[in-house]
Amino acid sequence: MDKNLLLHLSLIPGVGPATVEKLIQVLLETTQKNDQKNLYTWELCDFLRHGISEKNAELLIVGLKDDILLNQELTLIKEYHVNWVTLLDDEYPALLKTIHLPPLILYWWGPLTTVLKNKRTVALVGARKANEYGKRVVNLLVPDLVAAGCVTMSGGAYGIDEYTHDTTIKCGGSTVVILGSGLLNLYPSGNKKLFEAVLKSGSVLLSSFPLLMEPLPGNFPARNRIIAGLSEMTVVVQAAQKSGALITARYALDQGRLVGAVPGAIDDELSTGPHALLRSGARLVGSIEDIFDELGACDFKKSFDTLIENSTDSAQKKAQLSCFNPAVVLQKPAINNHVVEELKISDPVLYACRSPKGVDELLKELKIQEIELKDRLFMLQLEGKVEQNFAGLWYKV
Repeated sequence: MDKNLLLHLSLIPGVGPATVEKLIQVLLETTQKNDQKNLYTWELCDFLRHGISEKNAELLIVGLKDDILLNQELTLIKEYHVNWVTLLDDEYPALLKTIHLPPLILYWWGPLTTVLKNKRTVALVGARKANEYGKRVVNLLVPDLVAAGCVTMSGGAYGIDEYTHDTTIKCGGSTVVILGSGLLNLYPSGNKKLFEAVLKSGSVLLSSFPLLMEPLPGNFPARNRIIAGLSEMTVVVQAAQKSGALITARYALDQGRLVGAVPGAIDDELSTGPHALLRSGARLVGSIEDIFDELGACDFKKSFDTLIENSTDSAQKKAQLSCFNPAVVLQKPAINNHVVEELKISDPVLYACRSPKGVDELLKELKIQEIELKDRLFMLQLEGKVEQNFAGLWYKV
């Protein structure tokens, strides 16, 4: 399939990932190669015939006729020597392919394929305002992870993320920074020297967002999904009860990945997140051996290919067993009609999530912009009012 066509589809505003995935499946099932090229000349009836909604069809028709964003992106890719790959390319990270609705496009600087080849991957995530205890934990865990040949993953933010990347490269290891913004709009800007050091060390900066994308609030749940999706195990080191690190851990559980948490002082607010995970069944990480035991990394004989093959099946099983099982929604007591009507007016997004829905369905129902929807979902998730299940559907807790 034409790589530039997939890039073009990813850049069309207002079209959700589920719609793009459906369209790609249609194109893949087409036996005539000309149909892929003819997508640019499809009319409304062509999209409708293949199950694309009228609203999304209209957005696609307008978007495909406008090649300004595509040409701009291709120019920037060439000018700034950016590597990029589509979901259909062999170079796309195999582990990330197994999650529900993996990002269509990945952009990066650095030797991503070499860094990830046959390597175990562990994410360390946590509070931006981590204290000295959090820093000590990272300094204890990362050197042994590097010595064992593991690649560390995190989000490039201040605090635990920053400590993880910095300690990894100082120990001579490889790390992947997964950004919540475009590569040409690095965030946070205060970590510019860290990002430069990451690239200089032979590690990787990676993003799923267009190159000039700003760090919008709605980007970070998507960033967190990728951190979890690229990692065999996610370890939370210090986090408040409502934090992005816990969202990453929940994504990891939904994706069938291992989750660990480092305990802390009971009078420290940054211990509440890890302790909540531990009560929910996460592995207690008190030393590097706890991580290695979970990974089976002591002898490193576990087949990476087997992990890839089993990941999709295990994702569903582990999600069903976890405390974040969306089935628990069915056990919640019903609220009265008066409260329902108040909720419908005061918070339409939360009201719409009374039953599990995807982004495309929510956009259709609420008739709001995608950025506005993602921003609200992000805030509701931080507040613990909505969750996203392993199928990518949002539901009210």
